[in-house]
Amino acid sequence: MVNGEIAERVRRAAFAAARGVEGVAFLRPGLADLLRPAGSGARRGPAGVRVRPGRTAGSWEIRVELAAERGHRAVEVTRAVRAAVTGAVAEVLAPPGGAGAGGAATGRVAVSVTVSDIA
Repeated sequence: MVNGEIAERVRRAAFAAARGVEGVAFLRPGLADLLRPAGSGARRGPAGVRVRPGRTAGSWEIRVELAAERGHRAVEVTRAVRAAVTGAVAEVLAPPGGAGAGGAATGRVAVSVTVSDIA
């Protein structure tokens, strides 16, 4: 599987995991997503999630930008999103047969979460 396909699977898993966390109102699209014309032919991934390969082989860097629901503590939402995304991405990257369960064989996954709004 090529790196672009893996990145897309990682992006979609991260999006679904983050969106499912209690206290997440919505994921915010980045500036590039907002400015890209709809008919440009450029691929649009799930809004609010950016994925790129890390500096070391097999590692990934994931950025999630979101709005938290009013009445939820931003720090707790951030922690829950980070844990959910890390777990979901580890499942996507695990080798078939579960030989890498727990993230041992999946490489390092760094997840940063930014709460940029309260909705």
